[in-house]
Amino acid sequence: MIADHSAARSNLRVLRDNGVVIGLHEFSGSPTEVALAETERVASVIRTRSLTSQRLDPHQPDSLVTLTVSMIQALRHADVAVGLDDVASAPDAVRWHALGATRAQGDFAGTPGDLDSVLPRSRQAHHRRGHDPHRPR
Repeated sequence: MIADHSAARSNLRVLRDNGVVIGLHEFSGSPTEVALAETERVASVIRTRSLTSQRLDPHQPDSLVTLTVSMIQALRHADVAVGLDDVASAPDAVRWHALGATRAQGDFAGTPGDLDSVLPRSRQAHHRRGHDPHRPR
């Protein structure tokens, strides 16, 4: 991992300083990765698979999904774009976008892309069915 190699970190800085957007794929949210995202001004992270179909449960404050949502919010506060693998459906994309994810890939999103560019279609479909993810419940 880059965090343990000064030459790799130096190369990363040179790339970033020359305009290359730096991102971390298969981001797990470990303290080392979070520190790397902050210190090296990482522009985006792609969250590891397996969480995108799970729902946030307010009755389980220590669940992996709840902790992931907290991590997403902290990364967004640090101006890091957060992406997810395996976004399978429009409801999953809407839910994770509302929780702070900005990019996605998977069956719903197709190739990696910005959720804002694909969600307007799903928002329109949800509005027609009476679902509005931005309306308080």
